Amino acid sequence: MYQEGYNKLFRGLIIIFIDIRFNNFNICPDLLGYIIIVSALGILENQHRSYGKAKSFAVASILFSIPDIYQANNILDGLGVFDYSIRFMILSTVSVIIRLVLIYYIAEGIVDIAKNRGLNELVEKATFRWKGILIIEAIMLISTPFYLNISTDIYAIYLLGTSVIAFIMHILFISLTESIGEVLG
Repeated sequence: MYQEGYNKLFRGLIIIFIDIRFNNFNICPDLLGYIIIVSALGILENQHRSYGKAKSFAVASILFSIPDIYQANNILDGLGVFDYSIRFMILSTVSVIIRLVLIYYIAEGIVDIAKNRGLNELVEKATFRWKGILIIEAIMLISTPFYLNISTDIYAIYLLGTSVIAFIMHILFISLTESIGEVLG
C-alpha cells in the first residue's frame, strides 16, 4: 500500500525537478508535480505523522508554483540568469523555504521509519542528503540579494557552480525516494 505512495512521491519530485520550457511556458509544470506529491503524501501520512505535515507544505507549494507555468525571462550569457526584481526575489525565497520544509518533513519521515526498522544505512543516506540540500539551498538563498550588487559574469559563474551542486544533491534525494518504496512500503 505505501509503496504506491513512495512511487508517486518519486514521480512528483521528478516533475518538479524537470524544467523544460517552450516559448516561456513550462511544459512539465511544477504545479503537476506538487499535485502528485500531495496525493502521495495523502497515502503516506498514515505511515508517519511527518508526511502529514509535509502535505500542508506541498499544498502551499501548489499556489507558489502557479507563476512558474509562464515565465518571461531574459537569459544572460545563455546560463539562464533571470532579470531579478525585488518581488521575484521575495516570491522565490518564500517558495524555496516552503520547498525546503517540505523536503525536511519527507526526510524526517524516512529517517524515523528507517530508525524504527533498524535500517541505519538508510538513516545516514536520508540525513546526509537532506543536510546537503539544506546547506546548498541556504547558500543560494543568502547570496540572492547580492546578485544586484555584483557583475553578471561573476554571478553567472557562481550560479553555475552552486547550481551543479544543488542539482547533484536533489538527484541524490530523489533517487532515495525511488529506492525506499520497496524497503519502507
